[in-house]
Amino acid sequence: MSSIYFDNPLPVDEPSTVRCAAWSKSEETPLLAVAEGTSVRIFREEGEEEKEFRQQRVVPCTAMCWHPGGSLVLVAGWADGMVTFMGPGSNSQREDKEVHREAEILCVAFNPEGTRCVTTDFNGVVGVWKTDHKGMLTQMCHYRKNGAHDQVVFRTMTPSGEPNFENPPFFFGGEQGIIYLADDFGLCSERNKIASPLLKLEYFHQKDQVVAVTRAAILIQFSLDVEGKVVNETKQKLACGPSPEKFQGVWVGHGLLASSSQESIIHFWNLVDDESYIISLHSVDEQNSLSGDKVMSLDFNPRKRVLAAGTRGGKVVQWRCSTLSGTARSENNWQVLGISSTDCAVSKVAYGPGEGLLLKTERSNTIISEAQLNSAVQPPYIAVQTAPAQVLVYHVDKGTRHMVSPGFRVRGLSLGRNFMMVWSQKQIKVYELEEHTSAVSEVSSINREDAPVTSAALVILEVDKQIIDKMLAIASGAKIELLNIQGKGARHITFLEDIDGCPICLDVRGAWLAAVTNKRAIKIWNLAKNPDQKVKQACKFETKDKVPLGEIRSIRINRDGTKLALVVDQRLSSGGGSGGSSSSN
Repeated sequence: MSSIYFDNPLPVDEPSTVRCAAWSKSEETPLLAVAEGTSVRIFREEGEEEKEFRQQRVVPCTAMCWHPGGSLVLVAGWADGMVTFMGPGSNSQREDKEVHREAEILCVAFNPEGTRCVTTDFNGVVGVWKTDHKGMLTQMCHYRKNGAHDQVVFRTMTPSGEPNFENPPFFFGGEQGIIYLADDFGLCSERNKIASPLLKLEYFHQKDQVVAVTRAAILIQFSLDVEGKVVNETKQKLACGPSPEKFQGVWVGHGLLASSSQESIIHFWNLVDDESYIISLHSVDEQNSLSGDKVMSLDFNPRKRVLAAGTRGGKVVQWRCSTLSGTARSENNWQVLGISSTDCAVSKVAYGPGEGLLLKTERSNTIISEAQLNSAVQPPYIAVQTAPAQVLVYHVDKGTRHMVSPGFRVRGLSLGRNFMMVWSQKQIKVYELEEHTSAVSEVSSINREDAPVTSAALVILEVDKQIIDKMLAIASGAKIELLNIQGKGARHITFLEDIDGCPICLDVRGAWLAAVTNKRAIKIWNLAKNPDQKVKQACKFETKDKVPLGEIRSIRINRDGTKLALVVDQRLSSGGGSGGSSSSN
């Protein structure tokens, strides 16, 4: 499959009042929360708003973060000290204003497992909450320290070298230049005093090392011994150009930090080998179209291994890391993917968990989406998606072609004999391909607003080349629905969500249906028989020690149900470690 990019403008009323934005963590349901004025609005990847989850208050939202477990629960901090917990994955909205009183919330951070949430405010109060994937919250303790603290990161490695993701302690700091270590039992102590406010606080999990960048452009690295004392501390003056206070940094590999301070170059700091290199905007293309431009924002997509930079001149440049294993050790390991343009300076770029990249400017907020162009073959027909909402149907023997425009963005298509199905999350259309004239006529249009489609396949059952049944296999939630081509008469194949996960990818050949779930379970059925009778027990794409072998992106089954082909994404680590997820203003 090839790809194209297209824009999904967000229908915000006042783009210049958007203060912060945060992507959810779920690849299956990517959602973007946007704080506009005094409201928080939630959008789908295509730019459609989930209006029932809008939050409206009299003060602006100042920090947000989604629960990291894939559940759709959003924590929002507000300018008056209110903390709210709500979203599509929460049964009800919960809120608290006792911890932070009237102080503006600066940062919201979750530990990797989502069992603890830390909130900080302008007056130096740090709140610790017990949380879960359904939006439950219980205040555990809070601390009060001098100054505003807007940096939080979790220590996910114990001093003895054992990983601790479920309930790790955390480091925090801010304008005082003091780094504290705290837990949820009321224990908090100063661990390092630095003579400059913190611009960036990160944690290098593999080395149990704290990494900090100060306003004085000093990169500081240190560890703590078993007694909590600072050891192995190093300090390095960074070349940050004339505006070190504009420093932005993001992990782009194992111990590799990319940064820029509104310069025409991006610095890469290899903290493992103590080396560095740069990429210049001037060398992006032969036309030197970015000459004199400056980097305003950075983000990295670990699944695609792609780094994005937004510029002052309204450009977005993306580079792909060509190193499949290990660390990108030079600028030669970064391949330019292309340049996109927008209306003015790009103040923020942020990758979502799916195919979207948020571009924020003073005039607009837009999600650039990468659309996979689908294709299918069923002799004598070939169907090829040529645009987001357009499919070309070609008859090989007659050389005729017809363009089909279903009226929605096509996420997948399927051919069976002389029938074609195209689908999106919210709609399915089935077409009949007239064998003699090659004309295309619509057979059915099925609305799926109430049960969004994750994947779908067209099933044509035959005996002696005669069609005996036509079905649609539709993955939605924790089940596969088997419908007739009018969308009626559902039979269900159900999944145990906690064990197997939910189906995310389907394929059909003849009577054989194969499915893959978001927990890497693989199942096969013969639809000519009772679909409740699986051909094989569910297996998982992992080692005997239950170590995942990768994320399955596509699956194909052969005609007699004896072989499977998989396209697998074996992603690299996003960077220094697993210090949790956070959002700060």
